[in-house]
Amino acid sequence: MAAKLEEVTNFLVGEAGPAEYVHVESLVQLDEDVEKQKQIDKVIEELTRRAQAFSSNQEFWVKLLALIEQVRIASSEKRWIAAQQTLTEASVLVNRAIGSQSLGRVRVRLAFAPVIWFLLLYGFQQLMLSLKKADGSYMLMTPEYFPYLWLGMLGGTTIVLWGIVKHGTDMTFDRAYVIWYLLKPLLGAIMGVVAVLIVQAGFFTLQGNLEIKNPTPLLVLSFIGGFSERFFIQVIDRVVTSLLGGEKTQKQTIQIQTQERQVPPSPPTKPPTSKVEEYHGTQAQ
Repeated sequence: MAAKLEEVTNFLVGEAGPAEYVHVESLVQLDEDVEKQKQIDKVIEELTRRAQAFSSNQEFWVKLLALIEQVRIASSEKRWIAAQQTLTEASVLVNRAIGSQSLGRVRVRLAFAPVIWFLLLYGFQQLMLSLKKADGSYMLMTPEYFPYLWLGMLGGTTIVLWGIVKHGTDMTFDRAYVIWYLLKPLLGAIMGVVAVLIVQAGFFTLQGNLEIKNPTPLLVLSFIGGFSERFFIQVIDRVVTSLLGGEKTQKQTIQIQTQERQVPPSPPTKPPTSKVEEYHGTQAQ
């Protein structure tokens, strides 16, 4: 079983293609300013040559040329530490693009990975429906929640495909997030159902305080819960606040602090002059 799982993982993730990155040597080891300038020019030439493969990405080139210009200005002013830091930043930009390009096959395989999750969800649904009890009840999950599972998984799949396209286009695709891409459809299904359960429990309201009779808002909610972790975390935070009373306590604390900061106005040292006294005083003058 473990061997089969490893084979499936290797097929989905694959191996990254050969990627030769640009290395920036430290300028501290060089004593003469002429040698440092030669080293900087050499690295800039290498970065420019390697970046020719990404000439179609205008945003990438704008960033790279701006960094190279900063390096040239710093080196002309003999600010070698600043030049070293900016040159390293430029090399990171180019190396990230090189690494992202080498993972092209991985991105294609990850784009088809959600199909496996949908097949597994279909099998899970059929299994749960087959475990129907004699009294008509179901074990673990009733059929009414399966649409929310499907919509949550669809939301997770949507953000996966969007991330693959966006980071592939921006040349910022990182191999470290492969596990996230693989598990996001499953997490989306779980988040979608949990978000609906939270609403049904009364911790989060939709359409004001009206009773939800139309399932469409819940379907939309399950999709959003599967699509956005930020939204799901906000929902969970609201539930925790409602259970523990954190929001009320926080409001009370802020109110007390505000009252303590308010300084009462000092009483007047002389009673105010009445309109009659003010009028006679004016006439006397």
